[in-house]
Amino acid sequence: MDAESGGSALSSPSEPTMSDGASPQERKIQDVKEEAMYSAEYGNYFNNCYTPNSEEDMDFGSQTSPPKVQSSPQQRKKTLKRPCSSSTDDVVMTKPTAYSGMDSSQDSPDSAQQPTSSTPFLPPCRVCGEKASGFHYGVNTCEACKGFFRRSLRRKTEYKCVKSDKNCTIAPGKRNGCPLCRYNKCLAVGMSKEAIKTGRYTHEKRTQDIREIKRLQNQVEVKEEVEKPSLENQVKLAAVNEEYEKLAEHMDNAQKTMYGPLLAFWTNQKAISKLTSDYAEAFRLKSEMFGSMNNLSKEEYQQFYSQTGIDLDNRMMLVSNFATNMEKSITKFVTFTKTIPGFAALPLEDQANLVKSSRFEFWMFGFWKFIDVENRVLTGPARNCYHSSELCNVWNKDFVEALFNFGQTLHNLQMSDLEIALVRCICLTYTDRCELKSPEKVEEIQWKMIMCLKYIIEKNHDNSERYLSRIMDRLAAVRNLTDWSNKIAQEVKLDWPILQRHPLLLEMMSM
Repeated sequence: MDAESGGSALSSPSEPTMSDGASPQERKIQDVKEEAMYSAEYGNYFNNCYTPNSEEDMDFGSQTSPPKVQSSPQQRKKTLKRPCSSSTDDVVMTKPTAYSGMDSSQDSPDSAQQPTSSTPFLPPCRVCGEKASGFHYGVNTCEACKGFFRRSLRRKTEYKCVKSDKNCTIAPGKRNGCPLCRYNKCLAVGMSKEAIKTGRYTHEKRTQDIREIKRLQNQVEVKEEVEKPSLENQVKLAAVNEEYEKLAEHMDNAQKTMYGPLLAFWTNQKAISKLTSDYAEAFRLKSEMFGSMNNLSKEEYQQFYSQTGIDLDNRMMLVSNFATNMEKSITKFVTFTKTIPGFAALPLEDQANLVKSSRFEFWMFGFWKFIDVENRVLTGPARNCYHSSELCNVWNKDFVEALFNFGQTLHNLQMSDLEIALVRCICLTYTDRCELKSPEKVEEIQWKMIMCLKYIIEKNHDNSERYLSRIMDRLAAVRNLTDWSNKIAQEVKLDWPILQRHPLLLEMMSM
């Protein structure tokens, strides 16, 4: 099956039948296939080794087979132990263990010979959300997305967005619509040529995948149990929904408390638009009358300021206001995190690392309301307004542009205040970007928030699956801005000594 069609190039393993006259080589292959089909432990999967059998595989991607759901004792058979080898025989024998990517409802070519057995199981493709076939370019992906990324690396011309806004949805069944947005999604989730790994899984990767596989299995089991039309399950479902209702109400109130008196302004989009449009007009008139100061370089400004103490274009005031407002926001942010069920029980070191690593995303998913893309003006709770050209005097121009563009995509989503609160909780509890002593507990908190968000969206939106997919797409896309923001923060610390007066902000920028 062609990789672009979504199927895997590797077919599902079937139970072979051997004739009495089979050669020793055929029997060896038969035994190894049985080992792949009936291995009872997750670890057996990861101990199987795949060695690239061509120069193309070595250059453009490595594949490992997914772990299988544990089979029953009746399905277990004798396994053969063999060392990882680059020989042709070993390559041929390990490939049948790979996940086919086919829907479980479809019969494989060998299904007539295949008994009822366990189904290979992997975390879904990080790019499109469909069934993953292995670990490609540093990420669990399907064959289609692996092939697409490989072709993109070879491509000499740039992709173009079909909608021009670079905000196309990449989701199951919708991955082929826009090549640019699909490629950006590949990069956002961590795919790269440098991330190619051949041979065995690392212990860390194996542990992460097994944990996620078990969580997905539990999710499927709970869903199947809940779907049974029994009175008992209806009672259980009602209890779960009531729990999500209480959690949603709790986090909504926590966010309102965090904003305090500023809540009225944060929720008044009409007042924000009036403020930013008035400032944009005043800035235009000022530029026409006095000209633009954008041609003054950072070095020239700092030299002039050090000699005269005159803040020519208000850059120093901008940095000072930014630092003051950010410290206030950080204090409110930390207070908000303490209200998240289970967060305060985490080790203090974990709490600190999670807060530091998520500060930009927490800010971004609430601050988009203060970004006026049309007038190119940014404001805030203190009602200080700045034109994008003023921001470029302090921050990288491309970063400011990316900030406004991403803000527009969040404007298009128009999330409710409750949805914003839950998304912020999800941003806070990622386990893959900082050192944690109790990652399992953090994952439990995040999973509860994800399921609560899903419940709220299904309750309030007609096309809930598409809407949830768009939010998750933004959560993946913001990672690039987060990394960029961390680099910008280090530059700003060096360029503006005035920040030394704000130790709390410097501590948050230390990660």
